[in-house]
Amino acid sequence: MVAGYIVSSRNDSAVAIQLRRRLSSFASGRGDYISLWMMDGTDHTDSLTSFKALMDRMSRGDAVYVDDITTLGVSFKEILFVLSEAIRRGIRVYGASDGYTNHSVKDRESYLQALEHMSNAYRLLVSSKTKAALSRKKDAGEKLGRPDGSCVKMRILVRNSVFIKEALKNGESITSLCKKYEVSRSTFRRFMKNTEIK
Repeated sequence: MVAGYIVSSRNDSAVAIQLRRRLSSFASGRGDYISLWMMDGTDHTDSLTSFKALMDRMSRGDAVYVDDITTLGVSFKEILFVLSEAIRRGIRVYGASDGYTNHSVKDRESYLQALEHMSNAYRLLVSSKTKAALSRKKDAGEKLGRPDGSCVKMRILVRNSVFIKEALKNGESITSLCKKYEVSRSTFRRFMKNTEIK
């Protein structure tokens, strides 16, 4: 099986037709004829799921043509996952615009290890950048975490604080109030601490 995978706005059929022509021409230059077409929207919401479903229908030696490998996922991690899966399953991937191909990979294990190292390096990079940004905010005196009252459950308790205060004064238990407002005890305790309700 040879498949063509296109990411294009569903409203822009002209772009989809142009991409189909480009991929068909690119595939025929490699002796392949695209017999199955798959199209995803530009919002990428389920691109990984769709592409995995496509790979599930394919066998070792089959090929998939894309415009470029960035269409394979919404993040670097997703793209690396798809490329690793394709290598494991023996599916050839070709990128028409970026010239990517895994067809000439001789040492499969080394290639998979390289992709795994890249994925780990990316994860560490994102983690260190996040920690550095949080540290800068903390040093600048900014409060970290969610703003007070941003939690939906907390907002429910804040809106009903007068009734809750009255109920506690009349001897109603915290457990029954948690059930009544459908919140956890930890959220309720946080609410009591923030509003200084005893």
